[in-house]
Amino acid sequence: MLSKLTPLLFAALVAVVTPVAMPVAAMAQGRPTAHYDPVGNPMLPFDQIKARGDRAVPGGRLIGSDYDEQNFVYQLRYERGRDIIDILIDARTGRVVGGREKM
Repeated sequence: MLSKLTPLLFAALVAVVTPVAMPVAAMAQGRPTAHYDPVGNPMLPFDQIKARGDRAVPGGRLIGSDYDEQNFVYQLRYERGRDIIDILIDARTGRVVGGREKM
């Protein structure tokens, strides 16, 4: 009985472990992994979000970031000269959806 059950247990274990192990292996090899929101919509990785923020605030230096997981929005904080600039970027589209400048 155990010899018939063992291949089934092995197959079940492989089915459970493989989806978890593949992204970990991709990260270890330096490849980007896919990011998705809870309903399966693709999201941009942070390096692409940062690149869009850098373009939106030319000459600025990123000094902080936060992620609102309920609204799928990154808040990036930049320093440019004596000004602090906050911008909001949609994690799914990469669009700048808001911002403000503080003196």
